[in-house]
Amino acid sequence: MSGHFAAHAEKMKSFAGGEWDYLYRFAQKVFEYQSLKSLVSEALVPAYKAGDREALLKIAEEQLPTLKKQLAEIHKIHKAIWFDKLKMQGWQMLDCRYGGLIARFDTAAELIKGYLDGEYETLSSLDEPRLKKPLNAFVRYPAITMQV
Repeated sequence: MSGHFAAHAEKMKSFAGGEWDYLYRFAQKVFEYQSLKSLVSEALVPAYKAGDREALLKIAEEQLPTLKKQLAEIHKIHKAIWFDKLKMQGWQMLDCRYGGLIARFDTAAELIKGYLDGEYETLSSLDEPRLKKPLNAFVRYPAITMQV
């Protein structure tokens, strides 16, 4: 998935300028974030299962803080668009969602560092078998292919 999101981030650059530029820039930031988030997801369990302490440390000290920073930037951009185009009402729910995601990055980094420091013998959530589902298994409507 990381390559899929990276390709779409690049595609958004081709739409730069014009009346809808702000939306394409926002979409580009979201795709860049999703690409890195997918890379972390793709690397985390294999690094943990292989006992690759160096990879786990890189995830905890570099990649998760980068994701947190990217998400904070997306939050700021999204809020500016929302407040410019919509009323303030309803934004509080998005603040909660963004804040929750940012907190999860902190917790994930703390857990990985705790594991590496011997505070935890295992990271039980990473010991669980991964669910293998097609992408459309996570939506309640038929998958739609869209050409951009």
